[in-house]
Amino acid sequence: MTLRLVKVQVQAFFMDDDGTTLSEVVPDPITVAAKDWPAFSGETFPGLVEQLEAQVAAPAQPKSA
Repeated sequence: MTLRLVKVQVQAFFMDDDGTTLSEVVPDPITVAAKDWPAFSGETFPGLVEQLEAQVAAPAQPKSA
């Protein structure tokens, strides 16, 4: 029998620390094909973290009516 990795389900959990409080930030899970895992873990995921950090750091936009 041969065991083969087919895909990886990534569920990241982050904490937004504003210096006073911690707020959990949980992005949607991502499914990555095994063949794409090296590029995802080395390049794509760090880019996604940067995007999430930018979203958290951006001031809240007022909701339009």
